[in-house]
Amino acid sequence: MRVCGGGALERAGGSDDSSEHSSGSSEQTEHLTRKLTCRVCIREATGLPARLSNFVFCQYSFWEQAEPTVAPPLVSPDTPPPSPDDANYTVRFHHCRDYVVSVSEELVEYISEGCLAIEV
Repeated sequence: MRVCGGGALERAGGSDDSSEHSSGSSEQTEHLTRKLTCRVCIREATGLPARLSNFVFCQYSFWEQAEPTVAPPLVSPDTPPPSPDDANYTVRFHHCRDYVVSVSEELVEYISEGCLAIEV
């Protein structure tokens, strides 16, 4: 089974470095935190057994989320249901979600050493 999509986290933006704001007060510098926007995209899941593909969805938990995020499949009346004879079945998704997180040592370790597990 293979899941295609945004497996890697993409950097979409960040905040300014605090050195640019050195002329401000120390209180202002303390309140500046670096933000990172991470985008998770799920496009399709391939290689699924047809007999187990009645309703397929994906779910994952991103950094410090309380509840998992659920990605429903694209449902089209033109797409025929899987036949039991199909060895491999592909389900398409159109899921894209941005997460804005504060940069910390724990987040950097999570991104560089861990992976985002997506359950199908």
